[in-house]
Amino acid sequence: MKRGTIIIMIIVFSVIAALTAGFLILKQYMPEHNWQPTLSHKSSHPYGTSYLYNLLKESYDEDDFMELKKRPQKIIPDSDTNSLLFYIGYNSFFDSLSIEWIRKYMINGNKVCFASNQLP
Repeated sequence: MKRGTIIIMIIVFSVIAALTAGFLILKQYMPEHNWQPTLSHKSSHPYGTSYLYNLLKESYDEDDFMELKKRPQKIIPDSDTNSLLFYIGYNSFFDSLSIEWIRKYMINGNKVCFASNQLP
């Protein structure tokens, strides 16, 4: 090999080694936890809800536990009894029809729990 090629390879290797060492040093000082509120059931950070989600999921049978991605009144009949509706989110956007459905749902003997920054 030519001397110029060897020098270029040494420089490239040195830069890569320096970047790797810098990353490893900086990683030691990065915080372990993300303290931004996520309220995500997939997040195990302090504001994540993965522990609560898994606890609830393990407490109920597979047929009795359901994660809703739509409004509950479109999935759960208001005639349902002895069940729990658990809502976790930043803001809850309930219109008057949703609130009326929740009221009927509770009157039928169901339980409702909301964990949110703001409720209407």
